Amino acid sequence: MSTHVEHLEHELARARQRRPANNAYISKICARLGDEYVRLGDIAKAETAYAESYEIRLSIDGPDQLRVARSLHGLAICHIRQAITQPTKRKALLRQAKRSLEEVLRIQILTGKQCATVDIATTYHDLGIVLSKLGTVHRYDALISLKKALYIRIDAFGSQENLLVADTMREIGKAYLALGYLGRARIYTKEALLIHCRFFPPANAAAAAAA
Repeated sequence: MSTHVEHLEHELARARQRRPANNAYISKICARLGDEYVRLGDIAKAETAYAESYEIRLSIDGPDQLRVARSLHGLAICHIRQAITQPTKRKALLRQAKRSLEEVLRIQILTGKQCATVDIATTYHDLGIVLSKLGTVHRYDALISLKKALYIRIDAFGSQENLLVADTMREIGKAYLALGYLGRARIYTKEALLIHCRFFPPANAAAAAAA
């Protein structure tokens, strides 16, 4: 366990002793713990932390606040990760992630300018990935969601020369491939690779030429 996580765990324990259970500060610490546990790969603990943060925020702020959306997005990420390691529960976890991300989008769009457009793009991106994993019936919806993420990210950054843009392009390439559009899949996959290469140049000219 990292020193930062230990510090947050200590802060959470102190907060539980000094504050009521449904307290905004406790929710904040839980959300930060969730972020750290995701970073460390401890998804079970991250899910627990995000769930507590979400329940507290929901009881304090109601269902239409960005703080609620943030914790719910964290929960969705946990369910996406768990779907990889728990194949027997894969579909159920992905459906749960889909519902959570759709609710996050609802809140983000409802709150308008209070929500950063890049955050909305991230939600569309994550939702597109979930939809693509849910199978054939969701493939067009996955592509639409990823395209929305791409347009928002390019507009927000003022250019497509950004690694987040490249990540979305790569996912769009996969979505087109799943739909059988091989030409379009190659275009987006190649452009994503070129952007990555411009940020992380190949070790030598031969590798650059091959890319």
